[in-house]
Amino acid sequence: MTPMANIIKRNSSYFIMVSGGYDINGKQIRHTTTFKPEQNMTEKQKQKALDKFVYEFEEKVKYKQKADSNITFEAFTKQFMENYANTQLAPTTIQRYKSLFKRINIAIGHIKLEKLQVGHLADLYSQLGESVNLQGVSFVATNDFLEYLKNNYTRVALAEKTGLGINTVYGLYKQKPIRKECCDKIVKALKVSFKKSFINSRVESYLSNKTIKHHYASISAVLNKA
Repeated sequence: MTPMANIIKRNSSYFIMVSGGYDINGKQIRHTTTFKPEQNMTEKQKQKALDKFVYEFEEKVKYKQKADSNITFEAFTKQFMENYANTQLAPTTIQRYKSLFKRINIAIGHIKLEKLQVGHLADLYSQLGESVNLQGVSFVATNDFLEYLKNNYTRVALAEKTGLGINTVYGLYKQKPIRKECCDKIVKALKVSFKKSFINSRVESYLSNKTIKHHYASISAVLNKA
């Protein structure tokens, strides 16, 4: 659907707002700009220039929506850190975000922004609040299994055989934590033992309500920039 602009005249300029839909929290996403025509223009010229400006702004918003919809939450958090956090926030806040995103991205980092639903966040918050879930939230390959993979499969070949994304496979080969669903796909495709192939990643300590709220605030901060 093409975004429709709301135009308000303010003295000699025009305030333009285009809706970008709603974020995961139900808050409307608004893109705004201002257009000020040249003083020597006739009314007809001003209207023509305004129409052209509005059309180009709507197309810009539409292109941004299309581009953003194809990006995963983890990739967008990296953009958020590079383009906003690292230049606008205090060093202590930046470090806290990095720590929070590391845990958050294990759970929802693979999901595209357009596919991210309230249910995904509800599941994440539930996991954060239950220590039993935190202990097995992700897994890493055992040394023996990793050696087996490197001797028998290229990263591309393993991605094709298991149906996993290439970034997930690269993470696997670097012994980075991956989700249990990804481990299950590998075990099924290669017909290997889960217990002999994977071990729990670093056990997380129990999270307080305050810390869980920090996770919620960091996710909201990212989505507000989407």
